[in-house]
Amino acid sequence: MKLTELGEDGLLKLIRGMSGITDNDVSYIRLGESLLLLKIDGGAFSRTKMKFMTYYDVGWRTTVGALSDIYVKLGKPIALVSSITARRSLEVNDVMSVARGIMDAGNRYGAPLIGGDLNEGDDDVIDIAVLGIAEREIGRQPRPGDSLVTIPLFGFNGLGFKLWDTAHEDPTVRRGINMLKRPELPMNVYDSVGRLGTCITASIDSSDGLGRALHIMGEKSRIIITQLPAPQEVIEAANRFGTSIEELVFNAGEEYLPIFSVSHDCVDEFLRLGMIEFAKVEEGRGVQYNGGELMYKGWEYFVN
Repeated sequence: MKLTELGEDGLLKLIRGMSGITDNDVSYIRLGESLLLLKIDGGAFSRTKMKFMTYYDVGWRTTVGALSDIYVKLGKPIALVSSITARRSLEVNDVMSVARGIMDAGNRYGAPLIGGDLNEGDDDVIDIAVLGIAEREIGRQPRPGDSLVTIPLFGFNGLGFKLWDTAHEDPTVRRGINMLKRPELPMNVYDSVGRLGTCITASIDSSDGLGRALHIMGEKSRIIITQLPAPQEVIEAANRFGTSIEELVFNAGEEYLPIFSVSHDCVDEFLRLGMIEFAKVEEGRGVQYNGGELMYKGWEYFVN
């Protein structure tokens, strides 16, 4: 069987079944009275570096992607290490730009670069591993009766992915391009949700697309989407360019926005942070949108 037949999800299930790894976005380690979090993320430049991105952008974005999973679990990053594989034909300045992107993003979000590894290969590859601490473990499966909340900024990235080469002068598309190049973590939210930690029953970020995140959360519960978490600016741009707003919102990815499953009586606290309630959790399985099953599945390696 080829990987194109099995897909990323199928391969991960095989590996988890063989190793006994818990299905979560971070790995937890209990060390005495401390709870540590480990996260590793990366990618090959041939798949992740778009034409409008610099080498610095790739270093920044990959680092932010790893840090996002620490923060969405209400963790506090401590430090990071990196591994860079480079072709021998690559310019020294390009590798140094990647390293600067890694260091700047790590310093920005509280995880200084403390070491790493360098290799040679036929493709340029970057991997980032982050160590953090947390007060408790948070999984990805919400409870029936909960509400899902997020920051309503979905769709910009979708516009950037789709229209970067034909409509990059449009201000909304340009914002999406900039968000893809240099994603920012919503620290105003993460700095505030610590006091609301007991309200959160599950969490995940949107790195692989909101559709994929919701299908993961809907493996053991029924997710009923009640509104699109997209700003009016994106909706107007979708109409202007004749693009499906649902595809932009659910299928883009790399927004690095948190999706929290929270107790219903806590929702107002999250609304005060600029988040919106966009889905309900019920008994069952799957994801419902507009009366039917959500067809958008986000990004999956070996399939997309």
